[in-house]
Amino acid sequence: MSEPTPTTCMRCAVGCGHLQSGREDGHGVAEAKGNPEHPTNEGADCQRGIEETVDPGGDRLTQPLVRRGGELQPTNWDTAVGVVANRFIEALSNGGGDIAVLGSGQQTTEAVYALGKLARGGFGTRYYDANTRLCMASAVKAYDSAFGSDAPPPTYDDIPKADTHLVWGANPKTAHPVLYRWIAESAAAKDSQLVVVDPVETQTAADADIHIQPAPGTDLA
Repeated sequence: MSEPTPTTCMRCAVGCGHLQSGREDGHGVAEAKGNPEHPTNEGADCQRGIEETVDPGGDRLTQPLVRRGGELQPTNWDTAVGVVANRFIEALSNGGGDIAVLGSGQQTTEAVYALGKLARGGFGTRYYDANTRLCMASAVKAYDSAFGSDAPPPTYDDIPKADTHLVWGANPKTAHPVLYRWIAESAAAKDSQLVVVDPVETQTAADADIHIQPAPGTDLA
């Protein structure tokens, strides 16, 4: 394995620090673990983040493929990049309206910004979207309605200062275990309350001091 490189886990928005070591053949990640020097996770990690980093879906491509006669055929990088470039040139010559760019919620903020600039400024297309619409868009709308911003105002450092922790319609113990560790440790250390509002008896709700169970479909109100 190569020497470990500090990086950021791309699984979710918690932003854990990882130490990743590459495979000897240069293809893929041989090992990933929590970075003890990272302020967010302090060496902790979660199974999803590690497994999806080391083996994100089984066998990995080791060379580009180009479709010929309806079948994907192995080729070299120069040929593959040339095919992509020619397709972009053809689309741009028609005004760029045929180009659409799809980003990902697993990209860093910097990568999202750069991809957006490339789509609008470079390709001249307004068709730029991400999986956010199918993922956290509802949460963003709730943040904006509640706080006037599309993101929660506090930081991780604010969690230990809270006397009461309110988790509404979320299951961080399963979905974001490293973030939940901040909440659980704070609640235990200060003898503060954990209040969960959720129609479902989730793993997080099972730990709650108070679990409020509204009727399904009414928790938003």
